[in-house]
Amino acid sequence: MDRNDADLGTPPGIVPVALAVKQAFEATVCDPESGLARLAQALGLPTDDAAALAAADWRQAGQRAATAAAADPALLWFPVLFARLAFVDPEALIPVLDDLCDGWLAAREAAGLCPAGPRLARSKALHAEARQQLGQPGLWPDGLAARFWEVVEDVPGASAPGVITARCAAFGSSFSPAFFARLDQAVLRHPGLPQAVAAGPRPRIRMADLEGHAPGTLGERLHAMVVDNGFDLEVIDTDAVAYLAESLPALHITSRRILQTHDIWHLVGDFRLSGLGEVAISSFQLAQFGQNYSAGFLASVLALSAFQTPGILPYLIQVIAEGWRHGRTTPPLMPVVWEEMWDVPLDNVRTHTGCAPFRSAVPDAR
Repeated sequence: MDRNDADLGTPPGIVPVALAVKQAFEATVCDPESGLARLAQALGLPTDDAAALAAADWRQAGQRAATAAAADPALLWFPVLFARLAFVDPEALIPVLDDLCDGWLAAREAAGLCPAGPRLARSKALHAEARQQLGQPGLWPDGLAARFWEVVEDVPGASAPGVITARCAAFGSSFSPAFFARLDQAVLRHPGLPQAVAAGPRPRIRMADLEGHAPGTLGERLHAMVVDNGFDLEVIDTDAVAYLAESLPALHITSRRILQTHDIWHLVGDFRLSGLGEVAISSFQLAQFGQNYSAGFLASVLALSAFQTPGILPYLIQVIAEGWRHGRTTPPLMPVVWEEMWDVPLDNVRTHTGCAPFRSAVPDAR
């Protein structure tokens, strides 16, 4: 069971999304510069100033969303932009989400709801490139939209434990070789990733590696976590996934490594084994190394909430923004050789790696 299979609180009775809403959402993802007026109209939301929202000013979009009422179309920027970054323009991930999450957290801090921390460092070159990319019309990969709506509409049971991981992982079957090549290069834009990829893959971790370590050490805590929860050390057989071939070295190495170490990141980052905990660690992973699975998962969860349970959308956005900031301000974890620290106390591992426990303004997310 993957930790992203945790119950996300989706209620029974999920209803199909209207065709006009689907078409408006897909069109907005393909052309964010056109604004949210069409999507807001399809959802029956106020459209007075939806068209005036500028997608290129992502920080302003985040600030506006953070102060929005439940029926404000500004909240829709999060599912729209996450889908754009997951399925169309992965190279724009860092500047767009740095600004979007910065804006959200700054506005929440101004309202006395949470600490925002200092603004993330901003690359003018990356930002200008991202503005140009998102300013041009994009295309959904062939067949991807249908797979995406299966998750959002919960067909059949796509948000249930044991299903959502496979559904989101299957998004990759719609990607072209050219898009995979872009994803491979986009990973290398994250700090520490060129070094991690150059170091090459590591052998799989075995349960025998985790046995016999002293209480409180990384090895002992990981062993207990796996055994107590009935987890597998690796959830998906990556050798059977053709698009993770060695011809895509960054995707090949990072995808395998995170399957080996996802539970280690849970322990060291103190992310809860819950629906919101999985949302937080997915955003953290996305910030750390641009994991496309996390981008697609978060885009799906945000859209599911926006169209099915809009009341919880602000809480999801809060946890995602916090997870993103935590990932961007934590030293790179992908190059860490965890296998050398099985006998090290967990608190010392956190000190050594610079990974502080995750904390959230949302109580259930810690």
